[in-house]
Amino acid sequence: MLPGLLGALAYNLNRQKRDLRFFERGRTYNKEGERMVERETLGLVITGRRERESWRSTNDKVDLFDLKEELEVLLERLGLSEQVSWEPLGHALLDQACTMLVKGRAVGVIGAVRKSALKAADVSQPVQFAELDEQALLDACRSRTIDFTEVPRFPTVRRDLSLLLEQGVRFEQLRKLAFNAERKLLREVDLFDVYQGDKLPAGKKSYALSFMLQDAEKTLTDDQVDKAMGRIRQAFEKELGAELRS
Repeated sequence: MLPGLLGALAYNLNRQKRDLRFFERGRTYNKEGERMVERETLGLVITGRRERESWRSTNDKVDLFDLKEELEVLLERLGLSEQVSWEPLGHALLDQACTMLVKGRAVGVIGAVRKSALKAADVSQPVQFAELDEQALLDACRSRTIDFTEVPRFPTVRRDLSLLLEQGVRFEQLRKLAFNAERKLLREVDLFDVYQGDKLPAGKKSYALSFMLQDAEKTLTDDQVDKAMGRIRQAFEKELGAELRS
């Protein structure tokens, strides 16, 4: 789907439109062994500013995390967000590429389009791209049941952790470990700050994470929250060698 989407971007960029978000559905053909496989595919590209131009907006440009967030919203609406993982991928046309997996099955790819591909398409600014296998997503939806529960009446509690980690540790690993360590009370895990610089030991980075905890049946006590966070910290320390930053 990428060549056609880059062509649409180039057409609009040449007409002074630079803040663009496009999607396209169509068939793609992939060679698997000796046969060609046809797939219904969804392609997405974003480029330009993160916000619509106004006197209050910043001039920040979209990046790969913006597109990943869009995909996560889509997966949440499909009821698949808890079953998704991301794995790094080598790709001829994309940098920082990842495969998106649902229950271990590849359903798509995401990455930043390489400069060589942008130049060939006459596109003059960075572009983020994703491609999804629609049939694989539909199959994943059909294989699950939907449960409904009452909206919780009790408040959530937020706790933050600042961790010193090896450079190769990914947020997805931390998120999965946290939910494995605290299955009952943990509702959300988010990454809100990343630091990599000369103030840290060589080969290290700092992640700041937020954790939302909630009990559907009663208000949480400080003791319950502390014990839950203790289990999460221990999992990070044991499995990833994480160190708590003050």
